[in-house]
Amino acid sequence: MNKSHDPLQNDASADKAKNVAVGNSTGGFDIYGTAMSEKKIISLFFLMTIFLSYISLGLPDSIWGVVWPNARADFGAPQEFAGYYSMTVTFCCMLSALFSLRLAKHFGAGKIAAVSCLLTGGAIFFGGFVGDKYLFFIVAVVMGFGSGAVDAVLNEYIANHYSSKIMNWLHASWGVGAMISPLILTVWINRGNWRGGFFTIGAIQTALAVLFFSTLFLWKRKHGIKGENVESITPYAPELTMKNLAPWLCVLIFFLYVGAEGAVGVWLKTLLYDTRGIDNTKAGIAVSLYYASIMAGRVGVGFFSKKIGNRNAIRFGLALALIGALSLGINNYYLNLLSVFLIGAGFAPVYPSMMHETTRRFSKETASKTIGFQMAGASAGAMLCVPAVGFIGAASTMEILTIFAAVAAIAMFAASEAVNRMTLKRKER
Repeated sequence: MNKSHDPLQNDASADKAKNVAVGNSTGGFDIYGTAMSEKKIISLFFLMTIFLSYISLGLPDSIWGVVWPNARADFGAPQEFAGYYSMTVTFCCMLSALFSLRLAKHFGAGKIAAVSCLLTGGAIFFGGFVGDKYLFFIVAVVMGFGSGAVDAVLNEYIANHYSSKIMNWLHASWGVGAMISPLILTVWINRGNWRGGFFTIGAIQTALAVLFFSTLFLWKRKHGIKGENVESITPYAPELTMKNLAPWLCVLIFFLYVGAEGAVGVWLKTLLYDTRGIDNTKAGIAVSLYYASIMAGRVGVGFFSKKIGNRNAIRFGLALALIGALSLGINNYYLNLLSVFLIGAGFAPVYPSMMHETTRRFSKETASKTIGFQMAGASAGAMLCVPAVGFIGAASTMEILTIFAAVAAIAMFAASEAVNRMTLKRKER
């Protein structure tokens, strides 16, 4: 590993030997007054670009629910079309995730990320002109393929080149994008023009795509590979076939995680407001707290990821989520707020830590394939589990949400521990 003054490397012995304050600088100088090297500046700029790419990834993910009540009035579309659009996006994400990593090997991760961002930006911008409910499926298809490709490619790139801390923080930055787009849409909707929101978000995505195209040369450089000391031990490296259970258990975890995270996010307000009769504003606060706790949890885990390791982060997180899910079954609003916080904070490290650990559990080739299938499994979880909980809840009671969240947490914990036993134990990064 190159132990130069790269801000993303974290070799303590090298730091002491060179007396360099790695990654701590102000106005182009580190704390000892040494001018930042060109490589350090480029590495920081590249990392900022990666953070922007994750923000751009979150921008399209939260627009449907906000804009649909107004858009359907323009289209004269029935309510259920929102579900059709969402399933179309998710299905296309799943297909895109399976093939994008192969394309990235030929064209490079940077080009795939830039083109994908341009596709989503163009689709959203085009959506602002659409006046027919069937033409809107074109928007859904292009958005799905664009989002799925950039999601898979970025996750593999970060897992291979950066530490778990960076992975957690980047997934937290996804939440920034997911929060920005509803705010933009709300401003335009209050002005009586939801299409203006689509034009604005589409323009932002397109501008980011231009930035990514202009920085393609940076993807060819090495930027703090792994960011931490790595043992020279060969990982467990099975071929990705049905005969090897470990990779498929990882896919199952992503299926359950995204299904559970999405189900809580979509149906929590229904549980509190419709089923338990809690005030609409209070129920909305609970939903906001849920998403805020996921984002805050990922930021917090990032500070301690090196000390506790990916596997322990997953263990502690799922244990917290289980406690939260079980306590959510008690009908008390203030206890429910605590429960929602525990679920969100518990879920927070699962996705980024599982993704980062994939490159340590399997060979490079198997890890690349597994990440693609994990992304597809995540999309399948969103597409199947979220509506299934809603269907069962409508037929019985939405209290089923708490049971599903608890069972999913237990199943994920069991699957994660099984994968840990099946793969070679190495020192946690």
